[in-house]
Amino acid sequence: MPYARRLRCRRAPSQRLPSGRAQVASGSGTLIAVVSEPAYSAGSTKEPLTMQIEIEANGIKIPAELVVPGPGAHPGVIIVHDGKGFGPHVVGVANEIAEAGCTALAIDLFSRGGPPEGLPNDELLAFLRSVPDRQIVGDLQAAIDFLAVDPAVDGQPIGMVGYCWGGACTFLASAHCTGLTAAASWYGELRTEVLNDKHPEHPIDAVDARRCPVVALFGELDPYVPVAYVDELKARAPRNPIELEIEVYPGLNHGFAHRERDHFDRAGHDDGWSRIWRLFDRTLRSERPIDAT
Repeated sequence: MPYARRLRCRRAPSQRLPSGRAQVASGSGTLIAVVSEPAYSAGSTKEPLTMQIEIEANGIKIPAELVVPGPGAHPGVIIVHDGKGFGPHVVGVANEIAEAGCTALAIDLFSRGGPPEGLPNDELLAFLRSVPDRQIVGDLQAAIDFLAVDPAVDGQPIGMVGYCWGGACTFLASAHCTGLTAAASWYGELRTEVLNDKHPEHPIDAVDARRCPVVALFGELDPYVPVAYVDELKARAPRNPIELEIEVYPGLNHGFAHRERDHFDRAGHDDGWSRIWRLFDRTLRSERPIDAT
């Protein structure tokens, strides 16, 4: 499926967009927009409208892409990128989620400075360990707060999907962010190497403390998330009565849901999305499942 056309936009508090949407400042997000598109109107069948925006978190402007499926308010979904950073993959996922009827927000958590392209894995892991959990949770809370008051969501339920490092971030958000209705993690790390001031808990501990239903998807051959850790997650699941669905895909490796990666597996990708959309259909009331093509 081709990605929808991108429009450059930034929105400011209380500024009316050419699309006719009036932004109300939430205290965590700003956008100043010049959109070269006619306004949405009742009964419009236009493709999703994509806007490049900035969300403010603790005085830092975080780039993001907001994809609106059409006029009115819709459930929201935040997409969190993997350890290699923000790029076409999460933007494409955001467009597909919008085509399924949800307002999608893909956020760049490396906006304070990300790893250089092509960084060896050991150095990339060292960079990821340098990003504090507190910062991650604060940025994701800002994204939730922004969507909650944006006219394209306007108080409707909000979910989150994260990949790899972003999957671990999603585990943290499920426990520590407010306003999140459902969360899904693709092969998110369950244990960090060392607990310290930046990482005071393992992601598996955050899943224990989840405040919303979670779907957790893993590959049997993933070197970053050993099956023994997943078995521990399963054993600990009954500690919390909130729904936790765990699936391990036999023979699959890390990155199996990323269509641009060597380990991509169509069957695992499609089955995982079917599980995510069953959760979102129950909790976000999305009208139809994602097109997995």
